[in-house]
Amino acid sequence: LTLDAAHSSQLTAFGSQLTADSVHNSASGLQLTAHYGMFYIPGGFAHGFLTLEDETEVLYQMSEFYMPEYARGIRWNDPSFNISWPIDVAVISGKDKSYPDFIL
Repeated sequence: LTLDAAHSSQLTAFGSQLTADSVHNSASGLQLTAHYGMFYIPGGFAHGFLTLEDETEVLYQMSEFYMPEYARGIRWNDPSFNISWPIDVAVISGKDKSYPDFIL
């Protein structure tokens, strides 16, 4: 997956490595801008992002076709990961709100 922040907007991306038998939940992040705006996330890593400015555009490039029946996720405030987001999460989709607590 490649995240791309376009039009001088910003976002913060986080990731944790997920394997079949463990989670390395040392989430970290970086700020992307239109000038430093592309980031590759390899397979096996969870990822998420928070836009920091209005009108942010995020472009995805994925290594596989999207198949909704296989989609899964981790909630932004899951206590298993304890991610410290730089600002409050103000808008989030119903789907992203609905993920249960992560259990390995």
